[in-house]
Amino acid sequence: MTDTDMEINELSRKEAKSKNEISSASAQVAEHYNAVPQKGVAERTSSRIFYLRNFNNWIKSMLIAEFLERLQKENCSKATVLDLCCGKGGDFLKWRIGNVGHVVATDIASVSLEQCEKRYKDMKARENPRRPLFSAEFIVADATK
Repeated sequence: MTDTDMEINELSRKEAKSKNEISSASAQVAEHYNAVPQKGVAERTSSRIFYLRNFNNWIKSMLIAEFLERLQKENCSKATVLDLCCGKGGDFLKWRIGNVGHVVATDIASVSLEQCEKRYKDMKARENPRRPLFSAEFIVADATK
């Protein structure tokens, strides 16, 4: 076996090991988020990071509004959004306010994505016929791949 062949074999082995580690880490992340219990508003308001979460949501709202406004200026009134790592769908109200046309919601945690889909269906049930809600699809996916 030549030195080049040995180097290629070593690189292949390292690449396979790296993929297995990523796959294992992804499974751990999914398992963690699938195990997180759903909390009500009262529990969230007593959280130590309540104000930090509010600030984070405000920042996201401002960024979403800014970019949707840019799209509207370019005559793209009904944007399609790819919401990576959507979790339980906490940004769906932002997408509704932004009047987007379609949301593709993805997350590694299937339980969170099921809760996200339930949130969407609840919003759809309360939809105003004069201002229809965006359409949506839900995909369990690992955004690191």
